[in-house]
Amino acid sequence: MGGSEGYTEGFCHTFAQRLPKEKYWDTDREIYAISNFDGKRTAEQLCLTNPRTVELMCREIDRIMADHPDANLISLTQNDGGVYCVCPACKALDEAEGSHAGTMISFVNAVADYTKDKYPNLMLDTFAYYYTRTPPKTVRPRDNVVVRLCSYECCFAHPIADPSCPRNAQFAADLKQWASISKNVSIWDYTTNYSHLNGPFPNFGVLQDNIRFFIENHAVGIYEEGNYYAAESNSEFADLRSYLLARLMCDPYLDYDAEMNGFLKAYYGGGWQYIREYIDMTTAKTGTEGRHTTIGSEMDDRAVLNLKPNEIVYMDELWAKAKELALDEKQMLHVRRSEISWRYWKANNRFGEFSPLGNPKGWYAENKKLYEDMKEFGVKRIRERRLMSSDPQLWQVPRLWIQTD
Repeated sequence: MGGSEGYTEGFCHTFAQRLPKEKYWDTDREIYAISNFDGKRTAEQLCLTNPRTVELMCREIDRIMADHPDANLISLTQNDGGVYCVCPACKALDEAEGSHAGTMISFVNAVADYTKDKYPNLMLDTFAYYYTRTPPKTVRPRDNVVVRLCSYECCFAHPIADPSCPRNAQFAADLKQWASISKNVSIWDYTTNYSHLNGPFPNFGVLQDNIRFFIENHAVGIYEEGNYYAAESNSEFADLRSYLLARLMCDPYLDYDAEMNGFLKAYYGGGWQYIREYIDMTTAKTGTEGRHTTIGSEMDDRAVLNLKPNEIVYMDELWAKAKELALDEKQMLHVRRSEISWRYWKANNRFGEFSPLGNPKGWYAENKKLYEDMKEFGVKRIRERRLMSSDPQLWQVPRLWIQTD
């Protein structure tokens, strides 16, 4: 295990970059999709069965290789969103293949046939993502094509190999099918909640199981997308999660508990065991009673944390003990920063000190203190693509403290 491979001129959602509307809309409009939403031509995606689209994409590959002759991995990936082409040719191919991957893989194969001998060291990468996730019935990726399978719809409270989790069982089946038809399947996995960057995302119980599952099902690469806004919203366990993922991608069979405990001791100090107990408790209390935690779960969804009042009080005590035993100012700052995620969850649910009913004279001051602490620790974002307001309505729950202009 270990090692990495860099993409040349774009990492993901590259169709718009490869064949931009500004360059081709007026002269080659037919290369763009007939939208499945309104039946009109749109530059949101490409028409993948049009020979002109293939021709222009091959020309773009030539340009990239002229600029970067040592390139060995280029992304040809659908733009983000739910638009795809429903022109007669695309619709017929996708229906025959039982998946929109029918047109996607056929298109990328056509470009791969062009590049195979001309650029023998070049691999072309494409997505099995969202509407292209299901493998096609008969089309097979060329040997110089990498299929990047994305776990976007999965549940992250349960292991992907858990057959009792319907979200994950289908993904596991898709991975096995892709691995049976392609030599080069890589994984794009998700490890944070993009709707609540500062809230709990109790996935520590599945990280090792999932990476092992990917490797054991022949993944040639893994990309773990975590909180890429951590510089602006690191108030959960981004540091711990990044450390564990890096170690697991080097050795999926390491002693996971020992790795976690070693980090917690060094990072949080004398009270590390109480943080570990908090992590274990949140792990046990996520995805219970048939619920599923996703990368967009709301904080008031009991799938995230299903806690009784006495359990909330107990978790408060764990954080208090961890702060009492921090050995120095740096460790205290680490504990306080990570505790923000717990306070953020309580505030969004109006539990504990954030309850207008349970703390009528003090809940507003607690909201204000939470906001001030978030600013102290550099939090600038509440959710993906949404900044935290510089003047929020503090009587509202924190998920509403977003900049509106």
